[in-house]
Amino acid sequence: MTMSVKTGAITLILIMLLLGHASAAQDTLESVCNLPLTLNPEYNFERRAWATHDGLAFGITAIDLDPTGTQILVAEEEGLLIFSAETLERLIEISLYTLVWEAVDWSPDGTRFSTYSRSFSGGGGLQIWDTDTLVGQYVVLVEHASGRNPTAYTTAWSPDGEHIAVVGPEVARVWRSNSTEVTLDRPGDNFYRAASAYSSRSTSLAAWSPDGQWLALPRYGEVTIYDTTTWEPAHTLQTAATDGITGLAWSSQDRLAVIGFGEDTYILQVWNTETWEVSFAHEQSSSPSLRSLAWSPDGEILAVGSDWIDLWDIEEQTILRTLADHAGFVYDIEWLPDGEHLISRAITSAIYRWDVETGCVEASLLIPPIEEEE
Repeated sequence: MTMSVKTGAITLILIMLLLGHASAAQDTLESVCNLPLTLNPEYNFERRAWATHDGLAFGITAIDLDPTGTQILVAEEEGLLIFSAETLERLIEISLYTLVWEAVDWSPDGTRFSTYSRSFSGGGGLQIWDTDTLVGQYVVLVEHASGRNPTAYTTAWSPDGEHIAVVGPEVARVWRSNSTEVTLDRPGDNFYRAASAYSSRSTSLAAWSPDGQWLALPRYGEVTIYDTTTWEPAHTLQTAATDGITGLAWSSQDRLAVIGFGEDTYILQVWNTETWEVSFAHEQSSSPSLRSLAWSPDGEILAVGSDWIDLWDIEEQTILRTLADHAGFVYDIEWLPDGEHLISRAITSAIYRWDVETGCVEASLLIPPIEEEE
């Protein structure tokens, strides 16, 4: 079976190609402005959870946009999918039912992508995939004390593609991307785990500086800045997110944004990484909490997700636009390279493509969970 895609195309030899539940469940919408966001009928808003099978919750767990802005890599808890970033048409599905897929990230050159998966019976781990063949190579993780691979919600490539960070409540580790060599190994942010439940998982718990000199990792309400030439801590940022950090993002203009929980407040802080001083701070005492963030390609606008998306002009300290209520937490935000569109992913397993200037939804889709077996 041959599939053609846009620039950065991938001719894929699928080892496992299952066109079952996602194709039947996918629901795309035409380009409409001020469109009420479609809700997933299988999502239980009372419980804020999915129907479960064998004790696991199913639905989208992470997304990532490829460097060309043409394809979206999506992790379900039972497999991987690739969509067109323009139309949100599904292109590919790879299903491996024995694993829980938790994090995905494209390499900077788009020739590889990384995934993190785990299983309650052991197995899984960090895997690097070749986009021409879809053959994945495992990088073995040291097992958690429970006998399974540790929970991790973020994989992040360094700008030069030489290293991959895997970060979560139980692990914070960096590998060389072409070997199993570990260059940094430290405990995960268990304080974050205590402060949040499954539905609070963050996919942006690691941030590389654009030049690759620094790596920012959270722990206990602090952000440690590692010098990647020595892999030693160089700076420690004391944030106001004393009850847990839920996201980090480094801009092209030497700014590091941090979101998280304070005492009865939700925190957004931006640090000048030349002076290591706070240049902007915002706190709110009312819900919803802040769950995701992403800088525009030019570093001028910071998109912050809660139950909706606020587009902040950090220099002017104002919100330029709010993208409509997603009817649940926004867990992923991805800017397209043109800076005029972005992709968001909500807890309801809905994905949206937005026109930033108009605030319109240009396309959307739903990926309902796999039905519970009787």
